[in-house]
Amino acid sequence: MFNTSQNDKMVEVLSGPERRRRRTPQEKIAIIQ
Repeated sequence: MFNTSQNDKMVEVLSGPERRRRRTPQEKIAIIQ
C-alpha cells in the first residue's frame, strides 16, 4: 500500500502529465486498484 501522494507521483511518471490531466480522479483510482 502506498500513500496517496506517492501513488499520484507514480501515476504521473507512468502515465505522463498529459494523460494524468485527461483522466478523472475516479479513473486514476480505478487504475491504481
